[in-house]
Order: sequence, then structure tokens, then C-alpha cells
Amino acid sequence: MVREDDMRATFDALSVRESPPLAFTAADVIANGGQVRKRRTRNLAVAGTTIAVAAVVAGVFVLSTDRVDTPPENLTPANTPATTSQLGPRPASPAPMHPTPFAPPAPGAPIHP
Repeated sequence: MVREDDMRATFDALSVRESPPLAFTAADVIANGGQVRKRRTRNLAVAGTTIAVAAVVAGVFVLSTDRVDTPPENLTPANTPATTSQLGPRPASPAPMHPTPFAPPAPGAPIHP
């Protein structure tokens, strides 16, 4: 067993020692807080801009598709003909072709446009 006097001597020796240095200082904490604040502000600005752009795109989409469902009065239904004149009967066969009044050029003759 460890004697009580030895333990007191050990604790007295340890209490005289200096504590280890801190891993951070007050200036480090302040600087880190400033960086965190800037980061949060930047993230908030990005989120706000994203929401604004999404709102504008949604608004343009809604306004471009918002149409009145009543048809205009001057439209004609699709099953009626667009013209009022009647076409005559179709010919039974195509019209005969007439020869062209121009003769083809002779072989070796120069071609002028």
C-alpha cells in the first residue's frame, strides 16, 4: 500500500508545476468567430439568391402557362373545310405531256447559259 505521506508529497509536487498551455487564445476565438459569421452570412446570401431565382423562374412559368380557356369567336371547328368554294371533279387520268419547244443541243455544241 502507498503511504499517505508519499501521496501528499506527490500531489504537492504536481501542484507546484505550471499547467500546460492552452491550445487556443482569446484572439484565436475572436478570429474564428468572425470567420464563422462571414461564412454564415455568405451561405445566407447564396440561399436567398437561389430562392429568388427559383421564385422568378416559377413566376415566369406560371404566367406563361396561365391562359384563359375560352376560345376566340372567329375559330372554325377542325371538321369543316377552311374554304367556301367547291372543287370540281378530279380528272380520270393526268393531262398528256406536250413536247418542249426547245430541241436538245447537238453533241459537241457549246452550251451557253
